[in-house]
Amino acid sequence: MALIDDVKAVCDDLAPHGWSELLAKHGLDITVAANKLAAELDKPLTVDRTLPGFEDFVDAGVGGGTNRGVEPGRPTFSLLYHALASPNVLHRLDGSKLGKFPTLKQIETVEDYVFAAAKESLAKLRAMAAQNNVTLGVAVFAYEYRGAADTCHRRYADLVFSRTGVSRVGTAPPLYDGTTRGFLPFDASDAFAIRVLPARYAAFIAAKQKGSSANFCPMRFRESTDEDDGDSNKDFWLPLHKLFPGDECLSDVKGLNVTLTARHVNEKIGRIHKVLGNTSGLPASALTKPPFVFTSGIAEFSTDPSDCRGFLVPSVHPRLVEPATTPDGKAVSFKVPAKADNFSSTVQIDTGDAQSAPEYVNARHVIQPNKPDLNLNELPLTTDQLIARVTTHQDRARHFVDFSGDGAITVTLPAAVKTLAGKNVLAAYSLVTPPDFFPSCDQRELSEWANSPAVPVALRKRIWFTQPDVLSDQRIAPNLQLPGAPFAKNDITATAVVSMFGTISGFRSEAHDVDPLRHSHLPDDSAGVFAPGWDVGLDQFRGTQHLAGYSLGSPFPEDAKLCAALGTFWPAVAPDGTRSMDPPDSNPSAFTVSPLTDEEIGQIGSRPWDGVMGPVVVKEGSQEFVEYNSFAHVDYVDNALAGKFSLSVLGRIDSTEYKNRVLSAAFVHAVLERELGGKPRTWVVLSFRRLNPGDPEQRDAEDAAGAMLLGQSYRYEFFRKNDPFDAPLAPRKRRMELRDRTIAFVDPFHLHLLLKPTVGKWRSLTL
Repeated sequence: MALIDDVKAVCDDLAPHGWSELLAKHGLDITVAANKLAAELDKPLTVDRTLPGFEDFVDAGVGGGTNRGVEPGRPTFSLLYHALASPNVLHRLDGSKLGKFPTLKQIETVEDYVFAAAKESLAKLRAMAAQNNVTLGVAVFAYEYRGAADTCHRRYADLVFSRTGVSRVGTAPPLYDGTTRGFLPFDASDAFAIRVLPARYAAFIAAKQKGSSANFCPMRFRESTDEDDGDSNKDFWLPLHKLFPGDECLSDVKGLNVTLTARHVNEKIGRIHKVLGNTSGLPASALTKPPFVFTSGIAEFSTDPSDCRGFLVPSVHPRLVEPATTPDGKAVSFKVPAKADNFSSTVQIDTGDAQSAPEYVNARHVIQPNKPDLNLNELPLTTDQLIARVTTHQDRARHFVDFSGDGAITVTLPAAVKTLAGKNVLAAYSLVTPPDFFPSCDQRELSEWANSPAVPVALRKRIWFTQPDVLSDQRIAPNLQLPGAPFAKNDITATAVVSMFGTISGFRSEAHDVDPLRHSHLPDDSAGVFAPGWDVGLDQFRGTQHLAGYSLGSPFPEDAKLCAALGTFWPAVAPDGTRSMDPPDSNPSAFTVSPLTDEEIGQIGSRPWDGVMGPVVVKEGSQEFVEYNSFAHVDYVDNALAGKFSLSVLGRIDSTEYKNRVLSAAFVHAVLERELGGKPRTWVVLSFRRLNPGDPEQRDAEDAAGAMLLGQSYRYEFFRKNDPFDAPLAPRKRRMELRDRTIAFVDPFHLHLLLKPTVGKWRSLTL
């Protein structure tokens, strides 16, 4: 069946649900007979950009062209494609919601037809390359269609691409949301289920070009510095023509067959034994087999005919982690080294600049001969005793597997296309990563905000322990040690985000930015790399630095705990856990950067995001104390095994709310130190709440201070930090004296707060 017939089926399916009237407003009739649809899609249109969702549809007339239902070879310029693919097209002409939304497969059908309409051929592509001195190849890209604010040029809605895709592990199948044209991590029937988040890939004939700030290649173009020669001296691959199966992709290649193959590996446990030696008690040959190294159960392409092609879905597992066992059921363990390096009660493996194994390893579940495992977290040990037991006792600690991994998406091509590409057949780097606990926050947006005038210079340097760098800004080769060596050491732009090859239109939309609350599988919404990272870490191979999935914690919840305890160590993915645990002795300066509310940490209610209940105030005689869960005893591996993590608690914190919290915390800490004294990080957050308009306690404070807070307000309660100590008769708890209890109401937008110390009156203060 011809592609136009498939497009007709898509139109017929959607037309009765408000789509026919909506598109007819622009002059496009999708109800015409099948034999007239191609001509209808090719005719000039007068687009009404006052209609919601079409404000950022590119105006082809700016560049001398005319908009059509399908502009051959240019999905972004095709009205039908924009209408179906844009997450901002949601409403009928009367303002009510459209009755049905397209599936990814339906969007793919129209996308394929757009490229088919170009009637491209290998001969024409060769001629174009020769005429313009362009090097061609074939590259695999992850890609998605976005509104103007999230594109490389930020002028109009457009496709964005990267040779790196990011999917995320979970305990429930993926959920496609037609309104956002994307995937959501939540499971409405189970607050503690975390849905896997997929990625979409396709192969494209691509052109190589140097980075260009004038052409917005890549997104967030990097200028040269003393340490780096900048993007203008680096090669980037830009998609030119999509490759898809059948007779219509290339006019001089019949029966085109394009096959994508996904190969992933998790070798965390094997890497640990490479560094520490084979202390597993198993033969050395076992170290190359599961669970030391495994390739199945990570992610596979969907074989469901209702899904689009190149749809990579992480494998669903009942739990985020599992005890590691050999295929024949033997427990897998390692002997903790004598005088092991540690971060509190976590074993640390430091291999220098090249992190060739997981940096952090859980070692608190001890295997005992002929006895059940011994969970050190549950022993009546003080913090110091637990740390000493882990680091000096040389226990045989059980390994745990998680189901993350990294790998490559490769393409198999027919001879004719392979000849065109020559040696330039490029794989995509695929990361299957831990969950993003702030799925509604945008990493790139946060990074740009952190360095914008919205954050006063006086506060900028005091916010982040780690800057919110994004993976797409890295210029580092993908994992050079993957089986089959699919990547080269000079392939340092694979994580960059780019547009299609060609000139960017001069059209600039004035549409209001809309951030669809969906998973993005491109690396500008993923964390960069540092000590070691959240989505990916760093290693070296023959002197060349490269990205690597095995550098992260084993299993990943161990790393997540440490990041949480360091005050949003990885902004926009790692929650700030400083309110729920006492400061780790190895980093007593940890302080609250992006506070979670009393409800989100279970201080009120019973559903903390991580299973760790927030602090409580206890009284002994006339003295009050704040009692915390001991950081050394908190074990995210235990909580993952028990299914205690919940995305539903934090998932609705969007970028605006996240930025408000970060700015409010930096602002109020600065004012507290100025007004009440103390070094930086002196004041500890005891309570934090987001207030509704008209909150009676805030109104009383405003009356007492003689000033009003005009923006979104937050209520903080602080006390002065002092040395934590083990709680009497409760070795898994730690306490601090409740000193100098202070209340503040904070408006971060206007940098205005109301402050009341333990002794004194309400005051109105600014930065």
